[in-house]
Amino acid sequence: VLVPLAAGGSVICTRDFIPPDFPGLLKTCLPTFYVAGPAHHQAILQELKKVPPAELKHHSLRFIRSVSAPMPAPVRQELETLLGIPVFESYAMTESPNITINMARKMGSVGIPLIESLVILDENGNQLGRCSTGEVSIRGDVVFSGYEDAPQENASAFTNGWFRTGDM
Repeated sequence: VLVPLAAGGSVICTRDFIPPDFPGLLKTCLPTFYVAGPAHHQAILQELKKVPPAELKHHSLRFIRSVSAPMPAPVRQELETLLGIPVFESYAMTESPNITINMARKMGSVGIPLIESLVILDENGNQLGRCSTGEVSIRGDVVFSGYEDAPQENASAFTNGWFRTGDM
């Protein structure tokens, strides 16, 4: 929410996610992008398919950002074809803002790091090389400093200052 506002933009916050409302919001609010998870994208896609194609020709969207889970390829492809704009997947979590973004749209990849420091650690906390399988671990000014009043959780969540995301 803060990034668009800091850049002089606007943010549209609806009370609830009601998929049939999306085409009307697209027409009246003129958003340049929206961010959602795959389930929301699927619901939005189903609603947009009900709109006459001529009404979608001059929409205001420049791109779509997908978060929370891998985007099913058919949903991404249909949204891109229907709206004529790219869908970018990104990886983030509550403990840190955007960690990576897949701008090159390489299938099966979470993309390139946006965060200050990212490494892959093995189960012993050793850094692994490129193309290795291990746990995504991050640190930097934008990563939270730890769970409040939870010393045991913090001890297992951090290794040598690296927050262990739990993601492989």
